[in-house]
Amino acid sequence: MRRSPLSCALTTVLMVSIGPVPMVARAQAAPQTSDAPPASNPSAATSDDERVARELFEQGRDAYTEGRFEDARELFERSYERSGRPELLYNIAQAAERTRDDEHALETYRAFLEALPDAPERDFVEARIVFLSERQRDRAAAASAQPSPGLDLGPAPVALLAGGGAVAVGGAALLAVALRGRNQVEGASEGSSYARVRRRGERARGLGYAGQVALGLGVAAAVTGAVLFALDGDGDGAVTAPASARVTVGVGLGHVSVSGSF
Repeated sequence: MRRSPLSCALTTVLMVSIGPVPMVARAQAAPQTSDAPPASNPSAATSDDERVARELFEQGRDAYTEGRFEDARELFERSYERSGRPELLYNIAQAAERTRDDEHALETYRAFLEALPDAPERDFVEARIVFLSERQRDRAAAASAQPSPGLDLGPAPVALLAGGGAVAVGGAALLAVALRGRNQVEGASEGSSYARVRRRGERARGLGYAGQVALGLGVAAAVTGAVLFALDGDGDGAVTAPASARVTVGVGLGHVSVSGSF
């Protein structure tokens, strides 16, 4: 009985380990049967699918040998769609691995072993599955361990430092005026006009409140600018501040206190 050339060999399986040189393996088995309704001429339709599948595979094999792995993968997949031969899953996985699509390579390798559990390439495929799985875990661990990118503040630290210092100086000046006014009120001589003394007291109190606010805001801004400037040690404007960094400013009439933790 004469055997069809396709039943003898539709393709050879490309077997690539870590190196770039492919190895030829066994020929593929007969095409899988389809559940779709038969065409008007089943023999002619099947023959045409087999011919196209073989041409696609040969084109994919050439593309793989030439290093065009994306093209090879597409051609192998199209050949598999035509023929349904599970051996082509091995070729698809090899091409996917070459394009660094580890996830697709793993899925296809596993599908290959599920379809052909006794395939001669089983040991090699299982080794590739272990290798690719470990590489995926390593990449995921490396990605999670990378520090978050710093915030690009540009000249903001210097601006905060200078502007905050200026506001703090203004606040200190207001406090000085307020203190002098309070001293005048407290040292008013007997017989002084009550209304005038009262106005001086209210003015001193208002200046004192304004001075406290200005001094507090100015010191806070200046300290924040100084902290950001210190954290930007490499001078590139990218700052990654510790999550525990904290600055506290306390202001009272005649005194100011600053505390912080890093």
